[in-house]
Amino acid sequence: MLSVLPLTAAAVADSIATPSVSTQHVHHQSAACRYIAMPWTRFALAYGSLGAAVLAVTAYIVVLREANRRRLTPNTQRRGNLPTLSFIIASLLVVLAAAATAMTHADAAETAANLGTPMCEG
Repeated sequence: MLSVLPLTAAAVADSIATPSVSTQHVHHQSAACRYIAMPWTRFALAYGSLGAAVLAVTAYIVVLREANRRRLTPNTQRRGNLPTLSFIIASLLVVLAAAATAMTHADAAETAANLGTPMCEG
């Protein structure tokens, strides 16, 4: 159950960093007054968040099913409030990270279609 905690923490950290990188890219484009290629870090953070959240949910379910299969008592399952809370957070982050990944690809497609063209009027 302890693997759920760092995976959830990684998913949360990546989810927090993703909008920051996106905002920085938008500011760079605005300052240059033209479309600039999407940075690879934005993809890495989006997919990292999604992957960590999915792994956290999967790890929790696998360990819980194995404990139930062996008919372990709650004390030997090492189940507590913190892994369960991490599981709930990771479950919500799966949906949010999937949406962020889809938005990253949509932004990348728009940027690729207009790469190098002016953004500003005038």
